[in-house]
Amino acid sequence: MQARLFHLHALSALHCGTGQSVGVVDLPIARARATKLPIVPGSSLRGVLRQQVAISHPNDERTLFGP
Repeated sequence: MQARLFHLHALSALHCGTGQSVGVVDLPIARARATKLPIVPGSSLRGVLRQQVAISHPNDERTLFGP
């Protein structure tokens, strides 16, 4: 599997958290272990794309994303 680096431009507020709290911060930002750079998990992108397809092309949602 080959890793690729992408630049994302968010049009609204974006917070991809880890789901674990280890102190004062309620929802820490997800970061890569090696570089400590913020990351956006693929599952987050898939969810956003699925929601947009469901709104704009409801008949294609199941074909593209499965049940």
